[in-house]
Amino acid sequence: MRTGSEPRTARSALRARFWLCVWGVVWAIFGTVAFVLAGRPGWAAACGALWLVITIDMAMVLRHIRQGPHYQPGRDIPRIARLSTATPRRRSRFEPCRLEVLRVRVERGRQPEVALGLVGPARRS
Repeated sequence: MRTGSEPRTARSALRARFWLCVWGVVWAIFGTVAFVLAGRPGWAAACGALWLVITIDMAMVLRHIRQGPHYQPGRDIPRIARLSTATPRRRSRFEPCRLEVLRVRVERGRQPEVALGLVGPARRS
């Protein structure tokens, strides 16, 4: 169930991101060295650029982990902050609509222009 407070209570698995960064750095270093030894400078540069991006991401993850529970909520902080003052939403009636051609414009030597629109049911008063 969505509460509408997801942006404020969103969590990121920073420790999982950290270990994925470690895994990526290992493979990026391996790829850079392997492609340099194989004489493929383009692929080595691509792996080197990936290595740089992963290292920057790892630095940001470590920074957020070190900043504490403000950025990495622990188990003692609830997952979803329930809104106690929330009122149930009114359900709107399903009103079917149809797609109609509103206007067609044809000029010689050009593609025809067709304007389409959604037309809903007439309101009862």
